[in-house]
Amino acid sequence: MTHDITRTVIFDDRTEALQARRFLLTIDEPSRATAHRIFGSRVVTIGTGPDNDVVLEDPSVSRKHCEVRVEAAGYRLVDLDSKNGTRLGDLRIRDAFLRSGASIVVGATTIRFETTDEEVELLLSGRTRFGSLVGGSAAMRETFAVLERVAPRDVRVLLVGPPGSGKQQAAEAIHAHSGRRGAELVVLDCSAVSAANAELELFGDDTQAGALEQANGGTLYLVEPQELSPDLQARLSRTLDRAELRRAGRTIQLDARIITGSEAQLRQEAHRGAFRSDLYYQLAVVEVRIPPLRERPEDIPLIVEFFLEQARRSTGVASLNVTYATMEKLRRHSWPGNVAELRNFVERAVALSSPESAAADVRFVEAPVRAETTGDPADAVAALMRATGVDTAVPFKDAKARLVEVFELEYWAQLLRQTGGNVSAAARIAGVHRKSLEYILRKLDIGRGSDG
Repeated sequence: MTHDITRTVIFDDRTEALQARRFLLTIDEPSRATAHRIFGSRVVTIGTGPDNDVVLEDPSVSRKHCEVRVEAAGYRLVDLDSKNGTRLGDLRIRDAFLRSGASIVVGATTIRFETTDEEVELLLSGRTRFGSLVGGSAAMRETFAVLERVAPRDVRVLLVGPPGSGKQQAAEAIHAHSGRRGAELVVLDCSAVSAANAELELFGDDTQAGALEQANGGTLYLVEPQELSPDLQARLSRTLDRAELRRAGRTIQLDARIITGSEAQLRQEAHRGAFRSDLYYQLAVVEVRIPPLRERPEDIPLIVEFFLEQARRSTGVASLNVTYATMEKLRRHSWPGNVAELRNFVERAVALSSPESAAADVRFVEAPVRAETTGDPADAVAALMRATGVDTAVPFKDAKARLVEVFELEYWAQLLRQTGGNVSAAARIAGVHRKSLEYILRKLDIGRGSDG
């Protein structure tokens, strides 16, 4: 692509801008009238899943089918391991650059790509780290650029990304770079709190302070707020609006910065009525997407080196390293568990390496297994249902609760065995806050060993 379409402008040693033209997608889908959409964002995803930027109804299109990325070299079309493939005209592609006027074919749908005359400026940080988040890709540098600007400004931030992508690390970094860094960062995972205890955990009562009050002067990181009941969502909205709690004839003033993290697309949840729209707009003053690792494989060497440096300090083995062949295996893996899964593999490889080999190389103890080679997930679920005595005679809500309970018990028990009972290590591998894990272990009545 020529540089009159995309170009990079250096502002200083910390910021640069990717200047590009907005692009028009003309979407011809069999079941719908032709649609026209103009985009100015750096990544536009296409598929049938509701969290895509272009949501299609075409049944021959995958949930996450492909995406258009704006890069310094031009506009890049990337197939996301779709079932039926992505085509440019008659040519099936995995990764290709687009020219204005190109026809993208996904399933039975044709999408015409055209650049416009309107320019857009996409800011990219000059850093490769923000707190414990690591990455030199355009995706992460764009995220860093936003985080660097919002961190000191005391605005509410919504972090959106899949499990293990680094939402909690982003929240911790925002807090550490804010004027509240001397106060506490309180974490409340709404998905780990029972419906019966959620009100007490969030709002407190006459006998104990809730998370909102505990975070006064500091930051509250609220995880998966869509798991709160509609009544609690309404109460939280009113409380945030007033910035106060009313309890037993007295008023408690609240001064906590709220950072929210969710793997759900809360904007879409709010639009379809599954999440309170007033609460969404209160929480999402700035919405920041934390990209999954599959979108930024070029970051894997940086992330591995970051984890290895931590391992060098903790083990005292200064020569811990990764061979080229091992790194290529890491780069090719899809990492469905994102950075948390990558960290798990590195920590396990370091822990199980012999003293002789550890000084030379950290290798996979076992090769990552791609999801499509593990068998039919439906068979595994059916076997679990049989083993737990769950069938269609059981109400759906009760059956789901039982299966989730069995999964949670086995997952956390396995992880604690793997880490020798070390709760901090288990929390890091699972991508949850230590306090959230302590609550889960109490809820499930799972014993633990080392508390390091």
